[in-house]
Parts: sequence; structure tokens; C-alpha cells
Amino acid sequence: MVLLQSLVLAALLLWAGRSRIKKHAGLCYGLATLISLAVIAAVWSGALPDSRWFFPVFTQGGLACALFIAVMFASAVPNGSGFMRTVMPIRGELSILASILTLGHNIAFGRTYFVRLFRGASMPGNVLAAAICSLMMIAIMLPLFITSFKRVRRRMKPGSWKRLQRLAYVFYGLMYIHVLLLNLPGARTSAAAQCNVIVYSVVFLTYACMRIRKALLRRNRRLRARLLPAAGTLCFVLLCCFMWISSPSPAAEAMDSAYRDGVYTGAGVGYNGRMTVSVTIEGGEIADIKVTSAVDDAPYFNNAVDAILPAVLEAQSAEVDAASSATYNSAGLKEAIANALAGAQKGEAP
Repeated sequence: MVLLQSLVLAALLLWAGRSRIKKHAGLCYGLATLISLAVIAAVWSGALPDSRWFFPVFTQGGLACALFIAVMFASAVPNGSGFMRTVMPIRGELSILASILTLGHNIAFGRTYFVRLFRGASMPGNVLAAAICSLMMIAIMLPLFITSFKRVRRRMKPGSWKRLQRLAYVFYGLMYIHVLLLNLPGARTSAAAQCNVIVYSVVFLTYACMRIRKALLRRNRRLRARLLPAAGTLCFVLLCCFMWISSPSPAAEAMDSAYRDGVYTGAGVGYNGRMTVSVTIEGGEIADIKVTSAVDDAPYFNNAVDAILPAVLEAQSAEVDAASSATYNSAGLKEAIANALAGAQKGEAP
């Protein structure tokens, strides 16, 4: 689980390096920039290291998110708490570090998704919405990023700077929505996606409750403050219920009638971009599946292929469980196979 790993790493950084971050801020910014450039180079070249426990923290934006979470909770925890005393003095520096890492992540994967978005290429609805959400986040993050530097902040009027900082609440909300858009569709069948939704929901809904409760307590509205945790819990329960609501998919609809013999192709979008498959139908059944093109990282993609293709052949359907270590790769494969089967149902071979 990338977020949990990232939170642990962020906690270690705050515990061991909080004084150094303040004292050597420029060096930290340079290191974050080098990490971002390395992520961009690795993703664009397809040369990501074969590691599930360390590099995804950087390539998937996990550490950036964990640093933003630390910044979020610094203003939500009780005044005078140990966490507040630790984070508040370096809150600006953490925001800058998180922004640099986030920009690296967006540039690395924007080459695929933003280009497809602006070209009007076909993408799944949730991926399209997530790409738009990312652009909105960048538009909000950039002014917050620039004004986090002390030299810039000193030249601004306090009131103007404070009003601008309120956009951070919108940014945090978009972060949560972005994660849900990418994980909710697969949460009905994937334990990894379910875990992502649950962990992010616990973190962000807890923050929302704590932040609003703190604001209400300042105005002596104690009754409403006590109701907020209950309201947050209700939202979380409703969200979890939604994950298990079944809905028809292209593959399920295709199974309503017999497949027509032939070779059919389908396309889907994985973690890094587009992938295509070739599905052979013989005697009205799925006889063979081949991946004809893919740009996803080999270690994760191969895990998805090894898990998904045999399962689809056995189930004669694309509605199978995702590989736990390759959620996005699995989703792209399943989408591509489902689109091919939809063509097989109609007998429409490209």
C-alpha cells in the first residue's frame, strides 16, 4: 500500500530531519527536484526499477501526498499538540517539497494522459475525469507553491496571502476526489483498490471532521462540533457501500449473447497509457488472448498478464479479480479485453 509506506517515510523524515529541513531548505528543494527529474526520466523511458516497496512511493506521488497530509493535519490537530509544534515551523518548506514532487509526478504521466485529453482521444470516463481533476489541482497548487517561499510571501499583504491559502482546502478535496476516481471502479473486484479507497477515506474524512470541528469550536458551536464525527462516519459507510454495488460492464453485457468466431482487438488504458489485446473466439468461446502493445512498466504489467489472462480464459469473461500488485495494469487489461469481447458479440472485427 503506497500511501501507508509514504506516511511511514514522511514520519521518519519529520522525526529525523525536521531541523535540517528548515536549516537546509534549498538543499532539500534541490534533492526533491532531482527525484522528480529521475521519476520523469524513468517513466518516459519505461526503465522503472523492479521494486514494489520503494520506488512507487515516488513514481505514484505517494510521498508528495503524505507530505501534504502532514501539512493538512498541522492546522487540524489541537493547538499546542506535539504534532503541531513539530510541523508548523516547517509547514511552508513541506508544502514546497510536496509541490515539487507532485509536479514531477504530473509531468511524468501527463505525457500520456494530458496529451490524450487535449487531443480528444478515447479514455474511460473515470480516467478522463481524473485527468481533468489533475489539471485543476495543478492550477491551484502553482500559486500556493510560489507564495510558500518566504521571499514571495513577505511581499504580499497578509490578508491577500491568507485568502489565497484558503484555496488549499479545495486542493485537498480534489486530491481525495482524484484518488476515488481512479480506485472506485476497480474497488468492486479488487482488494487493493478497496484498501486504497478505505485508507484515503479514513485520512481525508478524518481531516475534514477535525478541521471543521476546530473551526466551529472557535465559535462555541459545540453541539455541531460533536455531530461532525458522526456525519463523517456516515459518509464513509455510504462510500464503502457504493464500492460493492454491482453495475453492468461491457464484458458482462457481451456475455448476454454468444460470441462470434474470429479475432477481435480491444484497447484499454493502464498506468502509463494505452494497451491493446487480441482475443481469438473459436466455437463461441474465448480460445486465446494476446497482448499486442503496451507501455506499462514490465514488472507490474507482467504480473497483471500472468494473473488476468488465465483467469479470463477460465471464466470466459473479463469480470475477474485484479492482480493485487498491479491494480491499474489489471484495469487496463480488463478494459481492453472487455472492448474486444464487445466487438465479438456484434461480430465486428477491425
